[in-house]
Amino acid sequence: MRVVYASLLATLLQPGMATASTYIVKPGDTLSRIARREIGNPVWGPNGSLQKLIRLNPSIKNPNVIAVKSSLITSDVEEADVVEVKDEKGPVAGAESAEFPGRAVTTPIASSHDGASAETLDDGEPGPESSQPAKDQLVLTISDGAEPSSESPFGYSARGVVSTTDVEVDAKDGTFFASPQSKINQGIELSLRYRVRPGHNLDLRIGLLKSEYANAKDGHLVGRDKLLKQITATYLFAFNSRTELSLGLGTQQVFFLGRTGFQDFEMEPIFVDTLEFGGSYVFYQNQAWTLAAKAALALEGKSSGRYVNPQAGHRKVIGISASYELTSTLDLVGSLSGEQRKQNTSIASQKNTDSVVKVGVSYRN
Repeated sequence: MRVVYASLLATLLQPGMATASTYIVKPGDTLSRIARREIGNPVWGPNGSLQKLIRLNPSIKNPNVIAVKSSLITSDVEEADVVEVKDEKGPVAGAESAEFPGRAVTTPIASSHDGASAETLDDGEPGPESSQPAKDQLVLTISDGAEPSSESPFGYSARGVVSTTDVEVDAKDGTFFASPQSKINQGIELSLRYRVRPGHNLDLRIGLLKSEYANAKDGHLVGRDKLLKQITATYLFAFNSRTELSLGLGTQQVFFLGRTGFQDFEMEPIFVDTLEFGGSYVFYQNQAWTLAAKAALALEGKSSGRYVNPQAGHRKVIGISASYELTSTLDLVGSLSGEQRKQNTSIASQKNTDSVVKVGVSYRN
């Protein structure tokens, strides 16, 4: 027998309407952030939105670990925005089937958890059970206007940067060895992130770093100070809920030691193109903190300057990053990393070792 669903406004007044509202977990989400955004404040405490979210989702065994793309129930059945109209108490007054004129249709409540439903016409003949509406079923969907608007795909961050650089330069002909050390470098890094689709992000990063090398005491090394520039575009892919892979392409200025005379040298800033492969792994996460380890390998291209011509080289990065959730959209972020660049020049082999600390804030919807 064909099954017919009647969707009538009068049915909305019937008690026992079942509704459901869900949220799909995205990379970087935490339960507290989801609770604040989808249910509201206060988040913490026995009656807070976080505990309510956990009660609505008994499948959550560890609140610190949630799977990307999993579905969470975010409201009680009587509070959701979207309803499938059904009434198990009997025929709705005045409701008639378009396909069976004069015959009232009864549509019993379906639990939002078991997904099954059974339909019965008033002649007592049961219809088939189904978790999906059949092609002849008419399902009424309504909204009370409280459904959250679509999230912005953009995120922003600003970080202050403090670093030091140790340089070791060994001449290919064995005539000199130098190890200049920078003063404490200071700068800023701005980032714009665009969510291409869930788990896929494009990050555009611009950095300015005030770097300075002092003159050598013997007068043979001329130091320099320069506002070094960097711009990088990186594509990030969430491999799973804890691992993120990245591929970046950019250019940045680096100081190289160049020879200006037989025993005279100068620190020269030169732009170097980079292709970077990296990844990060979240090894600890709770309701507020996220800690991750990161590593990257960058290939450095050839370049040219006034006194020196850098050859192809590579750079290795290893570090740790941390973020602390201030609000549902604002995080305090920081990182500590060590970087080592090995890049020969036309006259020597050069190794730069950097220690870098970054602290700032990150905003995302």
